[in-house]
Amino acid sequence: MQESFDPALNAQVVQEDDGRVRGIRYQDEYAESDQDSPLTSSRRSPSRCRPAAGKS
Repeated sequence: MQESFDPALNAQVVQEDDGRVRGIRYQDEYAESDQDSPLTSSRRSPSRCRPAAGKS
């Protein structure tokens, strides 16, 4: 198995010797909040969320 960083995904990608992807570990990302409460900051608007790979 091989592990490499994919900057397009901002993640570590683990691949089998034949090239098949075995796993993807995303880097921790924390969005700064303008909210005073952790509860209200966890309810982020969809416009601030990053779309899944291959989706728009």
